[in-house]
Order: sequence, then structure tokens, then C-alpha cells
Amino acid sequence: VAIRTETGTVTYRELETHSNRIANFLYRETEDTRDTFPDVVILLDRSPELIESIIGVLKCGLIFVPLDPNYPENRVKVLLKEARYRWLITSVRHYQKFRPLLEAEKELRVLLVDAGEEAADFNHAGSIEPSQLPGTLSVKTIYNKHAYIYFTSGSTGVPKGVLGRHRGLVHFIEWEIEELRVDTHFNVSQLTGPSFDPFLRDLFVPLVAGGTCCIPSYETLMNPVRLMEWSEQNNISLIHTVPSLFKALMTVV
Repeated sequence: VAIRTETGTVTYRELETHSNRIANFLYRETEDTRDTFPDVVILLDRSPELIESIIGVLKCGLIFVPLDPNYPENRVKVLLKEARYRWLITSVRHYQKFRPLLEAEKELRVLLVDAGEEAADFNHAGSIEPSQLPGTLSVKTIYNKHAYIYFTSGSTGVPKGVLGRHRGLVHFIEWEIEELRVDTHFNVSQLTGPSFDPFLRDLFVPLVAGGTCCIPSYETLMNPVRLMEWSEQNNISLIHTVPSLFKALMTVV
């Protein structure tokens, strides 16, 4: 199992197949504009679809820009303005939430990960049909020197985009796996929101080591008692967390 949520699991084979479809789709659709618009904004909750999208973007050599769909509309608007992108990956629910904002961007193209034929009901939107795209990677993976963009809080003005490289991410992930001896038996909690770069540590440490990335629901995450119970039930081996959450967990031990 590569990913475990409170409602189901995703195997490594399924993760490979789903991310390959996203990579094949994006490579086909961006072949003429990838040098001008290399960024792909991802507007999804903590979920298997988010992870599949991130890996798919990396596989086709583009740069992913994760945004939290729980952000206020004005912040999403500002961040979209700052990003150099033409493609956005999201869900039907989040598209509907930000529909006026998204449809105001005339050149924007949207990939809905859960729409199917419903995609025709939304402007600029398309969807991935499993029967139409191969589950094996049909493009040569391009390891771009740039991998992702995360934005600062913007407390001193307009949020600034910080560009991360493949090499830096790989260096950190390999260090943590070796230092903490992470292996295929590890269950690693995924507690960080997608708009903060520590999210990448939650994601890639277990997957690179062959372990399992475990994602609690939002309701569980917000309740220290439930989160501790969830951690025990899922036999969590490694938790990345800020001190304030760790302190809250210690009060229920």
C-alpha cells in the first residue's frame, strides 16, 4: 500500500498508473507551450488525487504549484496572478467554489480529476478518461532542474514564489530516510497542508522508501484525541509535526 486514507487505500501499482495518465495528458496538452508556461497549479485537498497529480507533473518535466483550496478566494486570486501557468488541476467541488475566478482566466485550461463526462459542464475544463490514456508512461521523463514553487505568507506584502529544485528535495529525502532508517515497514503520517513545503517530506519520505503515506481526515487532524487514536490504529512509525500539535498530542497520552 502506497497511500492509506480513512476510506481506502492506493497501491503502488495504482499510484504508478494514475500518475502516468496525468503525465501523459499534460505532456500531450503542453507540448507547444511548456517552455513558456512550465508551471501547473494544483488546487486539491490532502488526498491520493493530490499525490498522483504532483507525481504526474514531475514525470512530464513540469513544475507543480500546490495551493490550498481552503484559502480565502482573494489569496487564491493573488497566488494565481503570481504563478506563471496555463494549466490547473482540481476537483469538481473546488472548481465550483472558485468558478467565477477561474472562468475569468480566458487562457486557463483545467484538468478535473474526478469529473468524467461532467467536464463538459465547465468552461476551460477537461478530464482524464482511463480508457483513453495509457497507464504506462508514454513520454520520456524529463528531470528539470526546477521541481516546484511554494509561496511565502505575504505578511510583508505580495506573497513571493520560492522555486525548489529536484536536487535539493532528493538530498533532503535521502538524508531523512538514512538518518531515521525508514524502510518498507514504515507508516508515515501526512499532517501538513499542501501549501507548505514540509508537505513534501510527509509525501516523499515514505514513498521513496517503499513505506505507506497515511492521511487522516480533516476532522481527525483537528481533534488531538482522535488523531492519537488514529495514529495507534494505523501503527504510525513517523510523525512530522510542529511543536504546538505535538504538545496537544502529549496532553492526551
